Amino acid sequence: MLSLRICTVLLLGLNVIAKGQQSSPAIRYEFRDYPIDSLRLLSRSTAVPDTFRVYCLSRLAVETSTNDLSGAISTAEEALKLAQKIGYRRGQMNILRTLANFNTESGNYDEALAYYQQGVDLATAQNQPVQLALLYLNMGATASTTGDAELSLKYLLRSYQNMKLSGTSRIGVEDSAIVFHNLGNTYFQLHRFDLARKFALKSVAMYRLIPKSLGAGQASLLMGRIYQQQAATRTNLDSASKYLHQTVGYAQRSGNPKEEAGALINVAELYQQQRNYPAMRDAAARCLELANRVGAIPFQGAASTLLAKAYAALGDYQQAYSYEVGATALNRVLEAQENKKALAQLHVKYDVQAREQQIKLLRQQARADAALVREQQQQKRALLGVASLLLLGLTAGTLLYWRLRRSRALLAKTNGLLASANAEIQESVTEKEVLVQEIHHRVKNNLQLVSSLLSWQSSASNDPTVTALMAGNQARIQSMALVHEFLYRAENLAQIRLDSYLAELLPALRLSLATPHRQIELSTDLAPVAMCAKDGSAFGLLVSEIVTNAYKHAFREQAAGHLHIALKGVSTKGFHLTVTDNGAGLPATGFEGQGLGMQIVRKLAKQLKATVTASPNVPTGTCIEIFHP
Repeated sequence: MLSLRICTVLLLGLNVIAKGQQSSPAIRYEFRDYPIDSLRLLSRSTAVPDTFRVYCLSRLAVETSTNDLSGAISTAEEALKLAQKIGYRRGQMNILRTLANFNTESGNYDEALAYYQQGVDLATAQNQPVQLALLYLNMGATASTTGDAELSLKYLLRSYQNMKLSGTSRIGVEDSAIVFHNLGNTYFQLHRFDLARKFALKSVAMYRLIPKSLGAGQASLLMGRIYQQQAATRTNLDSASKYLHQTVGYAQRSGNPKEEAGALINVAELYQQQRNYPAMRDAAARCLELANRVGAIPFQGAASTLLAKAYAALGDYQQAYSYEVGATALNRVLEAQENKKALAQLHVKYDVQAREQQIKLLRQQARADAALVREQQQQKRALLGVASLLLLGLTAGTLLYWRLRRSRALLAKTNGLLASANAEIQESVTEKEVLVQEIHHRVKNNLQLVSSLLSWQSSASNDPTVTALMAGNQARIQSMALVHEFLYRAENLAQIRLDSYLAELLPALRLSLATPHRQIELSTDLAPVAMCAKDGSAFGLLVSEIVTNAYKHAFREQAAGHLHIALKGVSTKGFHLTVTDNGAGLPATGFEGQGLGMQIVRKLAKQLKATVTASPNVPTGTCIEIFHP
């Protein structure tokens, strides 16, 4: 989650002098820290300058926000009204940012974004890139809090642009580090790992310039997660281990058990990738202990799930079952919280769109009013120039005025009806989207439950044939579950991005099919291709079957190999998928064998209205092509 910082009013080096009577000495008011009681007295005194009262009210709001957030909001709103009344622009910008941060803490995200936008308008008018950089940084953090990574990225890029315009020395090292860290984290959420690593490295370098910075641990955690999500090579895993253990060390030194628990989750997952199950068990157990201490439900559920997997891998199925039951109960609580957060995200998203549309309509109205004013001025000059036709001009002007007034009244009525209809349509669309996404989420959960049952049944069987059949069926179910997961997260519920889908499906298949005695390198070249949602599951099963067959048969007698998957678009709706390996090549029966896998591939290709061809790969191996024009 992106960092949110309460931006206090900092007015350094300013002095306000209020002159009393001629016989009294001048009183000097300094902008510095005062006790809360003094701030209350100074903010109510009519003897002090208004700008200094704005400062005292702003400081009072910040100082009291810890214990009385609603009262702090009221105090900040009073400061904003006073600053607007006296035309104090700099004070307005600082108070708007403070009010937005208060509303973010209260969960009023739409109000927070509205205050931020007012601050952006003021900073833009005053050409203040430093203020714009900080405002857009906070807006990106608020959008990220609601789960809208695309909106967060838009604001953070604007913050980065204004930071470059103003220079790092003016915006500050810590704020620059936060901008870099938030950009890296947002790119990581969008699976754009190259850009995520670029900005995360900049964040790490910045935090090293700040002694005992609390953000250093978060930056190291982000670097570890980036390397962990990339190809599971020895270099990437070693880099992930270095940064993740650095994060644990930072958390332990700062005495932050919640941050340490979050880092241990990733450490345990890293040990799982390395198949070091005793170390995975110990890391997950330590994480569960810390999560129970601070009451962090997401970490409790994740740690319980990892412990269940570790004990299952070590053969202690009774312990594994016990932790799996606990994880299921915790995930139900977490799922309810996620649904509430998703509804808040939709509300903020559509509220922002409505505000942008309102601003656009207001600008159009302003242009229309300006045109109307120009037209009326021209009419007045014409009437003054034609003195001999005064009566006729007056009559014509009166008729024109009433016609214009009637037209504007009709236009206002029409706009009101359109606005009401649009609001009803938008509300209906929002409800249907939430329901459809909930259905996809529940279908995905049910498929994952079936996959888990197959996994348990497979682990309980000593028959290799049964285990292989269970693993194949589990991979097919996981590929279908991943489609519903994508549709649950997608903004467009009618289509699924095949390149993003394969980017998550293929590493999962590689992890489930790889063995310690056989190293198969997996590479991809995926172009952006979209497919309708109803064909997404069939496409995922098709790719899963081909890749599974390659692991089972193409590299049966080989200790190492290479598998390459390429995808590109054809015309507007077609695609061209190639799966190439350097394995043993086609069998004597050729591609037309009667194995279950090949039967499934042919039937799925027929369902997608695509053709399947197989040919030898030069110098060794096989190339399978699926083409849909």
